[in-house]
Amino acid sequence: MPSSSSSSSSSASPLYLGIDVGTGSARAALFTGEGAQVGEAVACPIRIYKPKSYPLLYQQSSEDIWRGVCGAVRGALASGAAAAGVGSGAGSAAAASDGGRIEGGEGRSGADEITKRVVALAIDATCSLVVLGEDDRPVSVTPTDTTTVEEEGGEEDVPNVVLWLDHRATGEAAEINAKGQAGREGSDGAGEKAVADRLRFVGDNLSPENEVPKLLWLKRHLKERVWGGEEEGEEKDKGKKAREGETGGCKARFWDLADYLSYRATKGEGRGGGGKAGGRDEAGEIRSLCCVASKWMYAHGEDGGGW
Repeated sequence: MPSSSSSSSSSASPLYLGIDVGTGSARAALFTGEGAQVGEAVACPIRIYKPKSYPLLYQQSSEDIWRGVCGAVRGALASGAAAAGVGSGAGSAAAASDGGRIEGGEGRSGADEITKRVVALAIDATCSLVVLGEDDRPVSVTPTDTTTVEEEGGEEDVPNVVLWLDHRATGEAAEINAKGQAGREGSDGAGEKAVADRLRFVGDNLSPENEVPKLLWLKRHLKERVWGGEEEGEEKDKGKKAREGETGGCKARFWDLADYLSYRATKGEGRGGGGKAGGRDEAGEIRSLCCVASKWMYAHGEDGGGW
C-alpha cells in the first residue's frame, strides 16, 4: 500500500494501529485520526497444519499467529517511523522489509517514538476457534488417530486453532440446523424451538465454520483431551498424553481468534468492564459482542438474552 505524505504523519498527532489476521498472514498498518495511512502495511506469514488422512481439517497455532502479529506490528511501527522522519529512515525501512525485526539504534528509537503516539488498536481476524488449557497453554485440536507433517518434523508449536475453512463439523452443523428447522415447524422436542429462536439471528442456518458446531465436534471426538472425559469414536493413545495440552481435565477455554488476540494484547492491564459478553468478564477475559453474537449464538438483550 502507498505511504501517506500528509503533514499529520510527521506531527505528534495520535495514531491508530490496525491489525488484520487472514488465512495465511498477519498484517498491520498505522493510520491518523483522519484515516490517512502512515508508512506501509507490513505482512508476516502464518503456517497451516494439515492432519493426515483428514482432507477437511485445517489447523493453525495461536503462538505462530501471535508471532506473525508481533512481527507485522513491529514492521508497521518501523515503517511509520521512517515515513514520519523519526530516527533513522533507512534503518526503519529496512526493519519493516525484514518482517519487523528491529535490532536497535536509531531505527529502534524511531519505532519507540511512534509507539508512544499510538492511542488505540483494532483487531480483525478469521472465524477460527482457539483452544487453551491451564495457564493459557495451547491444547491440540489434531485428532488422536493422526498427526501433522509439522508435528512429525519436530515442530514445537501446538496446533490449537481450528481454522475457519476447517469443515470437520459439517455433520454437527447439519444436526443443529435440523433442530432449528424442526423448531420452526412447531416441534419442541430436545429444545428445537430454542435452537430455532437463536438461528433466526444468523439467517436460520449455521455454517460448519461457526464456533458452535466446532465445539460440538471437539466435545464428541476430543472430549478426554479438552474436557477430561471419555472420547467418542476414537481410540485413546496413552503414548500421546505427554504432548503439551493433552492431559485430561485441562479446563479448556475457547476463543474466537479476534477475541483471543485482543485478550493476548491486553491481558493483565485491568481495562475493560462488565461481566457479560461485550466486555471483560470475571476472569479478565475480553469477549466482543459482535463475535459472540454472530459466531457463538449469544443473544443480547434483557428478554431471552444470554447463552
